[in-house]
Amino acid sequence: SSGAAAGFTADQLKRLAEGLEGAFAFDADDIMNQVTTPLLTFRAVSGEVFEDAQVQILNMSRTLGMDLQGAAMQVGKALQDPVEGLTALRRSGVSFNNQQQEMIQSMYEAGDAAGAQKLILAELNAEFGGQAAAYMETGAGKLDALKVAFDNLSESIGGLLLPVITTLGAVVRPLVEWFTNLDNTFKVLIPT
Repeated sequence: SSGAAAGFTADQLKRLAEGLEGAFAFDADDIMNQVTTPLLTFRAVSGEVFEDAQVQILNMSRTLGMDLQGAAMQVGKALQDPVEGLTALRRSGVSFNNQQQEMIQSMYEAGDAAGAQKLILAELNAEFGGQAAAYMETGAGKLDALKVAFDNLSESIGGLLLPVITTLGAVVRPLVEWFTNLDNTFKVLIPT
């Protein structure tokens, strides 16, 4: 519902998630549900900041072993209100020196929220940048990418078979019910 505030349509958000899936071995559905959706609740996060935030959330999650939604909430809070949100990021191990904190605070208070957000994302990139992509090059990352690809294939095949299974179920169900309702004396006469 707040996708417009972020500056993206639902289709654009889906394509962004699919692109991140291919680049970082996270399932696009997980990205949509655990990164994109929570990030959309922060109306001050939009455009390039929104896109960059998604990448930094994936990097942070891989590096710190955090769940995606927890990382999205922390980053979203920091970008929504940089002065208050830095505390949660510091607790997760993101270090902002005094000069950075003062600069972020003064930019935010002067109405340059976008500038403050970019400084936060730059620090996240300095600490975690490239970690999700580097993970893709490991054996575990390649296995995760294969699992995501296999899950997507399974979903596609399942989508194709669902109408056939539904039709088959509609035909077979009355036969099963009829047989179940037969009196036991008649069941003995039917060869099994």
